[in-house]
Amino acid sequence: MNLANKITLLRACLLPLIWLFWVLNETYVLLFLLLVNIVGDILDGYVARKLKQETSFGAKFDGFVDGAYYLSVLIWSLYLLSGFKLGLILITLATFPSLIALIRFKKMIVIHLWSSKLTAAILFLSFVMGNLIPTIIEEVFLVSLMVIIINTLERSLILLLRKEIPDNLPTIFHLYQKDKPERG
Repeated sequence: MNLANKITLLRACLLPLIWLFWVLNETYVLLFLLLVNIVGDILDGYVARKLKQETSFGAKFDGFVDGAYYLSVLIWSLYLLSGFKLGLILITLATFPSLIALIRFKKMIVIHLWSSKLTAAILFLSFVMGNLIPTIIEEVFLVSLMVIIINTLERSLILLLRKEIPDNLPTIFHLYQKDKPERG
């Protein structure tokens, strides 16, 4: 196992511990460990690229661990909001592209989009703000909702428009970049 995948594995192993601190209502420890996860997420990608350790397994493993964290933060945020209906909408939106991938490609597909990273950052910040300033949680979470919708639309369009999905695709606009003839 390469170094980048070991960092991702460490992040995966932290998740049950983070859930424990959420259950124990240890908010500051939880927020600190979530920050450690974010640093680890940035670091595993950087290490993979810098040491030329990028692999298909590593991209999928990182995407799976990212998804587990995003879903966790979403659940915790919804708990802060006490909003079952909103939660159902958000979870449905977040999983819709996965359903498209399962139906169309018969497998889960992880796409490392910039909008996915933005979604994670906004969701994390919403959760932090909701814990530190509970009076603004609804407004901050609406921003998260808008970013989740944009990310869901982008992932869904990519899955519907292409026969093959590249492992590391920054945005939907990069889909046809390789198809363009080179200028000479």
